[in-house]
Amino acid sequence: MPKLLIASFFLFFACIDVSAQWRRVNEDDIKVYFPTSSTGIPNDAIPHNNEERVYYSVIYKSDAFGILYGNPCAVEATMDMGFIYTVNVDGLPGSITGFNRFLNNAGVKFKLFFTRSPFWKLILNQKIKKCRELSGDFVG
Repeated sequence: MPKLLIASFFLFFACIDVSAQWRRVNEDDIKVYFPTSSTGIPNDAIPHNNEERVYYSVIYKSDAFGILYGNPCAVEATMDMGFIYTVNVDGLPGSITGFNRFLNNAGVKFKLFFTRSPFWKLILNQKIKKCRELSGDFVG
């Protein structure tokens, strides 16, 4: 019993000493370990209402042939023209019907005809061909 009393007495004073050390830490030391109190998203990552947002028209394709989705140069070329390609497989949930796809694509191509040029498709194909050659997707 006296050993248990001595051990508990020693443990009590050891805990008091540790708690005293925690009280001696000043606020500047805490700022070194935790430099910021913010845990949210940085303000520059949040788009503000007054920033200009770019909206692209969409041309729906039934397959991914010729789109070059994995080629960033080709995707950037279509975005420079003002549209993006999207694959729309018939019969999948969430896909649009063939008639609605036709109407949408006709409207976007009509818009491109007047905003880019009547030869927008030829210009885009030349850019995509150059992108394919630069990335090694095309030989010849």
